Amino acid sequence: MTQVNLDYLFMPRSIAVVGASADPTRIGGRPIRSSLDAGFTGSIFPINPKYRQVQGLRCYSSLSEVPQAVDLVVVALPARYVPEVVEEASQVAARSMVIFSSGYAETGELGRIAQAQLVAQVAATEMVMLGPNCLGVINASLGAVASFSSAFESGPIRDGNVGFLCQSGAFGSYFLTLARSRALGVGLWAATGNEASLSSADCIEYLVGVDEIKVIAGYLEGVQDLAQITRALQMAHEAKKPVILLKAGRSAVGSQAALSHTGAVVGDDGVFAALLERYGAYRARDLEDLLDLVEACSLGSYPRGPRTCLMSVSGGAGIIMADAAVAAKLDLSEPEASVQRELKEIVPYASVSNPVDFTGQFLNDPSIAGRFLERLASSEQFDAFVIFLGHTAALNPRAQEALETIARLARRDQAKFYLVATISQEMQDVLREAGVVISTSPTAVVALIAEMIEIRRSLESPLQGAPKHLSAATRLEIAATLARYIPSELLEDADARKVLGSIGIGVVISIPAQTPEDAGRIAHALGFPVAIKITSPQVSHRSRAGGVRVGLMSASEVQIAAYEMIGKVAARVPGSHIEGFVVEPMVGGGPEMILEARRDSSYGPVIVARSGGVLSEELNDAAMAMAPASKVHARRLLGNTVVAQSVRASRFEQDYSIEPLVEVVVNLSRLLASVPSICQVKLNVILQPRDEAPVVADAQVRLCADGALGENSFSPTHEGS
Repeated sequence: MTQVNLDYLFMPRSIAVVGASADPTRIGGRPIRSSLDAGFTGSIFPINPKYRQVQGLRCYSSLSEVPQAVDLVVVALPARYVPEVVEEASQVAARSMVIFSSGYAETGELGRIAQAQLVAQVAATEMVMLGPNCLGVINASLGAVASFSSAFESGPIRDGNVGFLCQSGAFGSYFLTLARSRALGVGLWAATGNEASLSSADCIEYLVGVDEIKVIAGYLEGVQDLAQITRALQMAHEAKKPVILLKAGRSAVGSQAALSHTGAVVGDDGVFAALLERYGAYRARDLEDLLDLVEACSLGSYPRGPRTCLMSVSGGAGIIMADAAVAAKLDLSEPEASVQRELKEIVPYASVSNPVDFTGQFLNDPSIAGRFLERLASSEQFDAFVIFLGHTAALNPRAQEALETIARLARRDQAKFYLVATISQEMQDVLREAGVVISTSPTAVVALIAEMIEIRRSLESPLQGAPKHLSAATRLEIAATLARYIPSELLEDADARKVLGSIGIGVVISIPAQTPEDAGRIAHALGFPVAIKITSPQVSHRSRAGGVRVGLMSASEVQIAAYEMIGKVAARVPGSHIEGFVVEPMVGGGPEMILEARRDSSYGPVIVARSGGVLSEELNDAAMAMAPASKVHARRLLGNTVVAQSVRASRFEQDYSIEPLVEVVVNLSRLLASVPSICQVKLNVILQPRDEAPVVADAQVRLCADGALGENSFSPTHEGS
C-alpha cells in the first residue's frame, strides 16, 4: 500500500460517520464528539437517515448526499449493513474506510467467509480499509478521531513523536490513557482489529515514512505475513526509528484467546522473539516496560554506554538500585578520587563511592543534590545518572533548585539523566522537555537504562545479512537422496548422514546390523566401548522407547542388550516394526548441545539450540533464531544456552569452545532454508576439547508432510535419540 493511499486514512481532511449517533457516548457518536473536542479543522459528515442534525452538525441520509468526496468513511453499523456501505462509498469515490463492525473472522467459520467476501469487495475498489472489528485511527496533530476509544472521555490526546499500533483496541485505549498520565505524546494511533486488508506491518511501514514520528510502538497478537513484517522492521531500522512491541500469546491459552479475539494465528512465541532480534526491533516485557521504553525513546534518552552513577538521598534506595544495576550488568565504577574528595568537602559524612549517598542533609540544604551532580557530571566519567529524590522533592519547595540543575545538565551534557521522584506536573514538563526520564520505581529505571543501551546498539548496528543458500549442485545431490522417501518419512541413518555430510556436518560412524548376533560381531570389529540403537520407522525417540544402550564392553553385552531392546520397544511402542540395529563407537568429549532446524507455521525455517545431556529437559534453555543464520546470529543463539554460558565461565575441567559449533549452526540453517522438502533436522552434538570439530553423535532428518509440518519437539537425553 502506498504512502499516499494511507494518507487518506491517517491524515484525512474529511470524515463521514455512517451510523452516526446524536448520543456522544455511543459508538456512532464518539468519533464525532472526540473530533470536535480535539479541534479537527476538516469536515465531519454524520450519516444517518433518522436525523437532520447530529451533535450540532448537519446529518445526511446517505453518503451520496455528501457535497464532496470523503477521505475517510467510518462504518459504525452491524456487519449485515457493511456491504451496502462499501458499495456506496465506492460509488461516491471515498478514499479510505474504517470498519468498526464485528462478526467476522473472530467468530468462526461463517465469520471468516464473510470477511473474505468483504476483502474481495473492497479489493475491487480504490479504497483502503482498516478492520473490521477494529477501533480505528487517531491523528492527534489534526484532531482527527476516527475511533470510538473511551480514552477521549478524559480529554484530547497529547500530540507527540510516538506512533502506536495495536491489534486490540481496548488495550490501545488503555495505552493512550496511561500515556496521557505521563504527558507522553502519541501523534498517530491505529487499532487494526482483524487486519483483513491493512495489517500492523502496513502501519509500521507508514509510520516509518512520517517525519514527525520518531518512535514506533505497538501491541501484537499474531503476524499474518512474515515477509511484510520483516520488510517493515528493516525499513524502520534503516530509518533509525526504534520499534518496541508488546506481544501476547506466550502460552497456549493466550494463543487460543488471540484467535477468538481478532482471528490472529499467534505462531511460536520464541520465534517471534528471534524475528524481532534479527531485524533490530525490541520486545517489551509487559505494559509498564512498554510505556517506560516508549517514553525514554521519545525523549531520546539513549546512554552511550553502561557507565552509570547512582545518586540517592536515601542509603537504602541506593542499595536497591545497586542490586538492580549489577543484575542489569551496568558499570558502577567509583568516581575519580579527586571528585570524591570534593564531594566530601560538601558533605563530610556522605558516601561518595557508587552509589553516591548525599544523605538526608538534602532536606536542610536542597542545593546539595545539584552541587553533587554538577561535580560528578563535569568529570565526564559516566554515561547515565540515576538520581533518587523520592518524595522529598515534593515536600521541600526549595528542591526545585536541584530539579532545575538536573534539567540544565540534561540539556548541556552528553550523559543521560533519570530521576526517581514524585514532583509537580509543572516540573515534570520542564524536565521531560530537557530529556529527563522520570520514574517512581528505582529498580525499573535502572533496568530501563540497560534496555536503552541495547536499543541504541541495535539502531547503530547494521543488520546482519544471512548466508547464501546451498549451491544448485548440492541441492540436486540432496534431492537425489530424498527422492525415494515419502512425505513425513524419517530418513534412514545412512541417508541422514549423507545429507548432512553434503553440507559439511559429519556424524559419528554408524554401522547397520540386522540381528543381535550381527550387532555383536560388528561391535567386536569396531572395538569397545560401543553404543547400540534400534532401527524402526515407528520409533522417532529411541531412548524414550528403550531402544538405546551405551557403554557396552563386549560382543555378548551387545547381543543381550539388543534382545532386551526388542522387548522394551515392542512393549512401549505397540505395532512398531523393528528393522534391525545400528552400532556406533562411543564418543568422548565434553558438554552436549541439542540443535534442531524446523519450520514454524507462521515464521518459516528456524533454528533451535539448547543444552543437551541428562539435564536437557530440566534446563529449559531453548533459544531460537531465524534461518538461514549468519555467524553473528549463530553465536548469539548459542550464547543464550546454559552450555555456552558455562563454557565461557570456564566451569569445565577442559578448555572447550563454542566457536566450532557456530559453523554447524550456519550450515544446518542453510540446509533448511534451501531444501523446502526437509521439515525437521535434529542433532545431538558433543563438544570436543581444544577447538576440535564437534562430534554429531546422533541425527534425524524428516521430510515435510503434504501441507503439514513435522513434530516440533525434540528432547533427547545423554544417550542420544
